[in-house]
Amino acid sequence: MFSPFEGPPRIALFSHLSNADRKRITGNNSSFVMLGLKSVMEKNQESVTKEFSVPVQALYEAWTDPEMLKQWWTPMGRKLIDLTNELREGGKIEYKFEGQDADNFNITGEYSEVKPEEKLVYSWNWHLPQGTESNYRLTLHFKSTDKGSQLEVLQEDLNDRETVRPKHEGWEKELEHLEQLLASG
Repeated sequence: MFSPFEGPPRIALFSHLSNADRKRITGNNSSFVMLGLKSVMEKNQESVTKEFSVPVQALYEAWTDPEMLKQWWTPMGRKLIDLTNELREGGKIEYKFEGQDADNFNITGEYSEVKPEEKLVYSWNWHLPQGTESNYRLTLHFKSTDKGSQLEVLQEDLNDRETVRPKHEGWEKELEHLEQLLASG
């Protein structure tokens, strides 16, 4: 009898199936690795943490103040030219970036949690000339430390794993820009 489950181990999502359906599909085949949805979602996130030598208040202000944000945040080498930042739950976010010709892009989102100088959570949707990357969520944790402050950036719900490395490197680069601004006084 042919079985679609012969061969190397496979990974399957069974979070939406009943136990009886899982047994019917897999039988007693040990080549299956059962994963729950939570395990998969943990792989679709990227986290970057950085220490700063300034108080958490200064770090939070540099992240949320429009004029300060324009000075350090330049994803893909693009200058932030205009932004809306309604710093409250349900508040809108829109960042517009300068580009070359038809290469302008923007980022939109909405705050779902705002705890000043502690935590920000918001949707993070990139609108690029070649299409829209969406379904991201950013969680920012601001913490006081003995040496100043710490920021953790968690980006969740990435569309595919191949994009994680570039996003990680992008966050590291932008946090370096932030550190340079804060160090300059």
